[in-house]
Amino acid sequence: MPTALLKPIYKNVIRYLGDPGVPQDMLRRRRLSLETMRRMGTPVLIKHMFTIEDVEKGIAEPSAGYDTIYKQPTHDDQLSYGVGYVSVETQHGEWIKPATETESAELIITDSPEPEYIPAPKYRGYGPGYLTYAILPDVPEDVYKHTEAGALIKVQQARLQLPWYPHVGDNDLLITLEIGPSEEILQTFERYQLKQVSPITMRGHDRQGRREVDSAGLTDGGNRFVVGHQCEANKVPETDPIYLVEVDR
Repeated sequence: MPTALLKPIYKNVIRYLGDPGVPQDMLRRRRLSLETMRRMGTPVLIKHMFTIEDVEKGIAEPSAGYDTIYKQPTHDDQLSYGVGYVSVETQHGEWIKPATETESAELIITDSPEPEYIPAPKYRGYGPGYLTYAILPDVPEDVYKHTEAGALIKVQQARLQLPWYPHVGDNDLLITLEIGPSEEILQTFERYQLKQVSPITMRGHDRQGRREVDSAGLTDGGNRFVVGHQCEANKVPETDPIYLVEVDR
């Protein structure tokens, strides 16, 4: 896709351990986890998929290609890649040529826009990208699930191991990459949508013998500091518009 950016603006969080104030125990766990990811994992770019919740937070808004009659995006919406939502923040130098009765909305790169052009969103369909590492599975794991009829069947599912940051959720986008010596993106490969995401927290007592409880102080709720994520991943066909999602932002 065309872009007006002079250089990539995705965030490199390969070594990010958290804000000041995180306990040393958690910092050590996160550091070890990230070192393992770099040693055994694959470089990836993770992008959050915009949802109606982001619209309610004021972060996103419906795409110009959103169908107001059917209340859903079109699959080939080039402005949101079928997601239906884009960021409220706009990108300088990028414009949207409004849709007509015969043509869909189009992204235009220019410093001299036509009067009818409107500023293009900075993030289309998916939020900012985070460069990090992930451990992709080689062998599926056997699990048991109930069918709709109530039968218990054995299935095989592959689980990914992700670092603690960024915080991910279902349907977020994971792009496998090749990076250079300066950790710049050289090329991209398969793209996956994350499913059944589960954050991993530390449980038990800390070094001072303390255990965290929930806000009501009633039950042991585990530690609130995330040290990793575990999830499934669905590979996206290469013909899907999701392969047009930018990796420079």
